[in-house]
Amino acid sequence: MKSTPAHPNSLRNAPLWVHGVAWGTSAAITLACIVLYLMYRETDVWTPLFGDSPWGNWPRNSETHFAERIRPESIFRTPSNTFSNLAFFYVGLYVLAYAFWDFRRKTSEADPYAIRQPALMGLLGFACVFLGFGSGFMHASLTSMGHWYDLLGMYGSLVAIIALHWGRWVPSVPLGNKRLPTWPVLAIAAIGVTYYCALNDARFGVLVIMLTLIITIGVSVAIDTRIMPTRKYYRWYALAIASLALGYTIWNLDDANIFAGPDGWLQEHSIWHLLTALSIGFMAMYYRSEVPVVAADTD
Repeated sequence: MKSTPAHPNSLRNAPLWVHGVAWGTSAAITLACIVLYLMYRETDVWTPLFGDSPWGNWPRNSETHFAERIRPESIFRTPSNTFSNLAFFYVGLYVLAYAFWDFRRKTSEADPYAIRQPALMGLLGFACVFLGFGSGFMHASLTSMGHWYDLLGMYGSLVAIIALHWGRWVPSVPLGNKRLPTWPVLAIAAIGVTYYCALNDARFGVLVIMLTLIITIGVSVAIDTRIMPTRKYYRWYALAIASLALGYTIWNLDDANIFAGPDGWLQEHSIWHLLTALSIGFMAMYYRSEVPVVAADTD
């Protein structure tokens, strides 16, 4: 007996409305950001909005660890770092559109888990969109409220990947004569873990939490080679790791100002946003490209 891979689910097979939803919604959000920036480019909307609230005091009138010059008189106090978060919207909306398509269409056991049970892929898409909002809000306002939403988006995206990965290991559990899917429990747990990480950010530090989550993903992928009877397109995983590593390296060049300086639109941190969004997109494609191995007819 020999094993052959089931048919792959190509991203090119999606109907046009999937691309229309992703591109159309992304374009609408981009246009709205451009209009807001042009209307309030020289207007400080955040100080009057927050007043003396603790949610508005970080780091409003102080230096940050970003190289881009702060413009306290503008709605986007760091415009390049704000606009670059649109990449998360684009990737997240695409992931959501594909997950909704998978939910509507007929699937089979020959399809990857991420397609047969698209809820956790949808959670990843939502987390990515939320990251775009949170990080964009933070870089636009430079407030503690924006910082809080940024943390929820960052941790939420990584935790959603972990939940999606682990859901493949135990897709359902027996209950009487039925089998119940595990994705609702994993989704609720992912939301709880995300909130816990954000709540304890000051205690553990963003780098420690991020590394812990990234290492958990890496170890989980390594475990797959032993327990999952599937064939995967590891190039997507390699691209995700490479994008993340390259983005982090470029971000740490902030102080060098090797691109455009503090007043330019090409900022090291904005490149980090673009490459991180790509990394999340590559991980989504990694799980969608998974091919369960099925037994072929005996020769």
